[in-house]
Amino acid sequence: PSMIPPSVVCLALAFVAASAWNDCAFPQVDWFALDEGVGISYSYALAAMNGKMYSGGYTKGNFAFVGVTDGADVNPNPSATLWGDTTSNVQSLYVAEVSSSGSMTKAWLFKGSAIQMGQIGHGRQTNSIDAHSGMHAMLDKQHIAVKGGFRQLLELPDGTLWSSASRINTNDQVPFVMKIDVSKTNGIGVGTTGWAKLLDDGHAGGAVVHSVDGDASGNMIVTYEGCGGFNASLTSYDSYGRPVQGARTDCAKYVMKLAAADGSEVWKHGIPTQLSSCRVITDGSFFCGWSMSASAGTLDFGNGITVASEASRVGIVKYNANGIAQWAKATASTSFADLAVSKTGTLLVVVGSPGGFGSAAILSRIDTSTGNEGNVLWMDAGGVGSHGFRGVEVTDDDQEVFAFGQVSSGSETLTDASGRSTTLRTRGSYEVFVVAYDASDGSGKYAMDGGG
Repeated sequence: PSMIPPSVVCLALAFVAASAWNDCAFPQVDWFALDEGVGISYSYALAAMNGKMYSGGYTKGNFAFVGVTDGADVNPNPSATLWGDTTSNVQSLYVAEVSSSGSMTKAWLFKGSAIQMGQIGHGRQTNSIDAHSGMHAMLDKQHIAVKGGFRQLLELPDGTLWSSASRINTNDQVPFVMKIDVSKTNGIGVGTTGWAKLLDDGHAGGAVVHSVDGDASGNMIVTYEGCGGFNASLTSYDSYGRPVQGARTDCAKYVMKLAAADGSEVWKHGIPTQLSSCRVITDGSFFCGWSMSASAGTLDFGNGITVASEASRVGIVKYNANGIAQWAKATASTSFADLAVSKTGTLLVVVGSPGGFGSAAILSRIDTSTGNEGNVLWMDAGGVGSHGFRGVEVTDDDQEVFAFGQVSSGSETLTDASGRSTTLRTRGSYEVFVVAYDASDGSGKYAMDGGG
């Protein structure tokens, strides 16, 4: 029998439904950046700004990104590469810039002294840029907000040396936040508009940073938990539910603004629950999310804003530029994992799961319009692979929603809000995928994966 050309098949499929998944046309991937080869490294977090990619993670020995294309490799700028000792097992941190053509153009090294103990990624971390949420492009388009932690010593690009020696809490990393000036070689310190700050100052028992972002003026919004003490005889539990000897005590949760000029505190307010993925919009206001638990009761965010906790719901709170709560609502019927919002605040989407580990991931668009705050406009299931959706981004024209994650083997089917499906087929293990949806109704546009 004769074979029908693929172009004819695609044309025919296009007439089936204008809003159906497009299985024939996808965005072009010009390059991907490979961070292995000259040393041992791992990318924990990514950010995008001004057409460039920023990656943060750890490096042992030497480090460079090489842009891989369908033609010649795109080599890094020689001045951007980080050289050390390939036999070294000391774990340092880096933030690197990759241009729109795939060339590594800058890198900032945070030189450590500690050797990694345990399993990378799934255990007690030595030095790290926080996974997934550890970097975010500030709205001024000149700086990257970073959060992470270290043990022992950490030397910053400007020569500042931090030490963990005096801490009574030996279980946890010393937490930090940084505002990196991407136009300068040092990124922080004298001669730049960047700075770095330890977040356990004033908290003898340690601290944990949950979210960083930056407004259009270069100020940073941070949520964190700070603790007054540490009891070595108590038992605490890590994020995987495993028991740990020793626990922080006398803890309180905060949201605060750090000044653009030097990171000094502009304001700080207590908050009734852990808030994550706080994202700032153009007018300086911001949205945060959390996973609700019915046992938490009624939460009071101040300014007369309260919300009754419900089981397995996403909580969303909006603050103005002064950190004053404007509204708080119980929204999607899932846990909370991530949040993205357009610059105007019109398009807000969250990622969560209706069950525990291994259950389907769900995207939900949340209404932010006056009088309809918190209403769920549509939901899309994305139970892909062992991790499902790992995060979400939206376009600032309020038109599209992008989710990304990984799929481990075989094939996985995505079904959008209108019931239409598309299938991802892997070529091996741990492929990454990106899926796009129409922001107006949650209908699928395309899905693509790669790796293997």
